Amino acid sequence: MAEIFSTICALATPPGLSAIAVIRVSGREAFSIVERIFLASGKEKRLSHLPAQKLIPGEIIDPEAKELIDKVLLATYHSPHSYTGEDMVEIFCHGGFYCPERIISLLLRYGCRQALPGEFTKRRFLAGKIDLAQAEGILALTSARTELQAQAALKQMKGSLSQRMKEIVGEMKELLAEVENEIEFSEKESDFLECCRRRLEKLKERIGELVKKGEKEVFIQKGVKCPIVGKANVGKSSLFNRLLGKERALVTEIPGTTRDAISETISLKGIPFRLIDTCGFRVQREKLEELGWEKTEEYLREADLVIVVLDHSQPLTEEDYEIIRLTAQKKRVIVRNKSDLPPHLTEGEEILPPPLPISCKEGTGIEELKELLARQFLNGEEEFYLSEFRHHDLLRRAAAALGRAQKEPYWETIAYEIKSAINSLAEITGEVTSEEILDRIFSRFCIGK
Repeated sequence: MAEIFSTICALATPPGLSAIAVIRVSGREAFSIVERIFLASGKEKRLSHLPAQKLIPGEIIDPEAKELIDKVLLATYHSPHSYTGEDMVEIFCHGGFYCPERIISLLLRYGCRQALPGEFTKRRFLAGKIDLAQAEGILALTSARTELQAQAALKQMKGSLSQRMKEIVGEMKELLAEVENEIEFSEKESDFLECCRRRLEKLKERIGELVKKGEKEVFIQKGVKCPIVGKANVGKSSLFNRLLGKERALVTEIPGTTRDAISETISLKGIPFRLIDTCGFRVQREKLEELGWEKTEEYLREADLVIVVLDHSQPLTEEDYEIIRLTAQKKRVIVRNKSDLPPHLTEGEEILPPPLPISCKEGTGIEELKELLARQFLNGEEEFYLSEFRHHDLLRRAAAALGRAQKEPYWETIAYEIKSAINSLAEITGEVTSEEILDRIFSRFCIGK
C-alpha cells in the first residue's frame, strides 16, 4: 500500500487535445509544493492565505530554468473542507499534452508522487466523508452511459443503499443485544426463542426483497443481452434495423441472408440493450447455416431477454414451434411481424406471452415493443438499486446467516450467526473490510478521481 500521508498529484481530465486540463494535488504538503511553481497575479503568494474555493489567476514557472510554463487558474481547498479531507489544490491549465505533462513533472520534482487509480476518492473514504457504498456510487456515476445509470448511481452516492444497511443492521444489533442478554441472565425456559425466530425471518425477508429489487440494477449497469430469433425470412433483420433506427443489417427476400450474428447497443428508457440479429432457423440447413445456428444457440444460453419473431401472415411452422420450445424457459417477448398483411392464425394455438403485432415495413408496433422491452427491467422511480455484484453476494450471505440462526436451538450459535450477518452488511458500507478489498475497488477508478 502506498504511503497515505504522502502528497499526490494526477491529471483529473482525459489526456489529449482539449481547451482545459485539470491537475489535482492533495496532501499535507500540497500548498507548499505548489507554491514553489506558482506565481499568483496578486500580492499574496502564500496559498494557505488565499481565499478557499475561488479561482486565482497566475503563472506556473520552472524555478530552475526560470521559464514560464503556462498561465493558469488555481483553486485551493483547506482541510477538512475538500474532496479528500486534506489540503488540496486544483490547477486549471491549457489542455493538450505538453502543459499538463510539464506541470505534473514539476510537482513530482518538488515532492509529490503520482496518484494511484481512485486514490483521491479512497482518501475521501478514509477521511470518513463517505462510506464504501457511496464511493462505489461515485464510480458508477463516472462510468454511466445513460440517464438511468446516472440516476441510480446518484441515489447510491447520496446514501440510499447506506441508509438501508444502517436500518437493517440497527435492528440486527437490537436483536443481538437481547440474545446476548438471554445468554447472560436467562435461567429458565421462555418463549423468546420463537419470538427471536419470527424476527429473524422478517429480517431475512427484508434482505431478500432488497436483493430482488436490486437485481435489475445489474442490467442497468451491464446492459441486457437480447438476441432476436426466428425462422429464416421472418423479418429479424428488419426488426433489428427498426429498433436501431438505421439500416445496419442486410435485408433481402432471400431466406437465410443472415449467416452470422450482428450486434449493436441501443438505450431504452436508459437501459442499454445489446441487440443481436441472429441466423434464421431452418430444419434443413446447409453447412454455413448450421454453424450460424450453433452460434445462435450460444447467444440463447447467455441471453437475458429473447425477442421471438413470428410471421403474422403465415401459419406456424415446425421451425416456429421449435423456437418457441427452445425459448420457453427464457425471459422473452414474442412479436408477430408483417401485421400489415392479412392474418393467418393457426387454429387452437396458444402462445405465452401473447404475441405483440408489429410491422417492420410500416413501422407500426415498434414503439410499443420498445416500451415492453424496457418495462422488463425497470424499477419504479423510488426503487432501490445495487450497483455491484459484491452487494448481492454480501446480502445473500447475510440472509443465509439469518436462515441458519433460525434453525439453531442454542443462543450462543444464534448470536454468532447474527454477528456474521451484521459483518456481511458492514462490508457493503466499508465498516468492516480488508485492505485487499479496498485496493480492488478503488483500482477500478480512473487516475485523478
